[in-house]
Amino acid sequence: MNNKSLPPISIIGAGAVGSSLAFALHHSGYPILAVISKSLVSARKLCSSVNSTIASTRLEKIPPETRLIIIAVPDSAIPEIDRQLSKVSSLSFKQLLVLHTSGINSATILKELSKKGVSIAAVHPIQTFPKPHGKILKPVLLDGIYYGVDCKKKDTPKIKQLIQNLNGNVIFIPAHLRPLYHAACVFSSSYVVVLLNAIERLSKQLHGTKDWYHIFQPLFNAAIENTLKNSAGMSLTGPIVRNDVTTLKSHLKAIKKFAPELIPLYTVCAKEVARVAHANGLLTKKDFNKITKIFRVTK
Repeated sequence: MNNKSLPPISIIGAGAVGSSLAFALHHSGYPILAVISKSLVSARKLCSSVNSTIASTRLEKIPPETRLIIIAVPDSAIPEIDRQLSKVSSLSFKQLLVLHTSGINSATILKELSKKGVSIAAVHPIQTFPKPHGKILKPVLLDGIYYGVDCKKKDTPKIKQLIQNLNGNVIFIPAHLRPLYHAACVFSSSYVVVLLNAIERLSKQLHGTKDWYHIFQPLFNAAIENTLKNSAGMSLTGPIVRNDVTTLKSHLKAIKKFAPELIPLYTVCAKEVARVAHANGLLTKKDFNKITKIFRVTK
């Protein structure tokens, strides 16, 4: 790869996402000209890791030779960044590509920049970004992942090349589908974490000698693998599929005693298992109604 052909980049946002992207882009040979952040300490720290010389809290410090700006800030801050950035007269707007990393917002949230002739895009890395705990995340976190993209057709080659250089993959998500797409992302990350937390919470009551994940990991790994190979309907097992009402009532009684805060989560999950099982012919309508009735009266 000829590094001279890669566009000079400025990063807005030195949090987990901005740091990860900056690190990965630097590793791929992109020149990082500036890091702009609300925290000057964070900006300087990231700058030192990607051989950048400009760390600032001011957008006006973005060098005029910048050709790609990445906005990696909370969603609520994007409109104000868009407004302020559109007023930085030193930038070469018509030669500039600006992208944000929001999953739920489309490219058009950058409407003020678009009015200036800037090419705009939404490029959302489909990955989870835990807090760095004082350390900048390594680029391996982004290797091989997908990016949910929204951009104009004319900008597609640039976006594809950028993601290809990061060893990533592209999935195009139009504006009207981005909320649905982002909901799927949340199901794939935070909601999975909550389910794992429930397993850990219950396992603490078992007084076992091994860590909970050593005991239950083969089970949830197999469930995931079976679902990916077949389908959710074909992979369901357990008391609901067996129409084992007695076991379900025992579960509720035990959870109410040892971890009552998990009753709402168990109820929601059980109802959804019953719905999927019924939809796939694993439960009759009569058995479906009998099972869901248990959870309608649960408090």
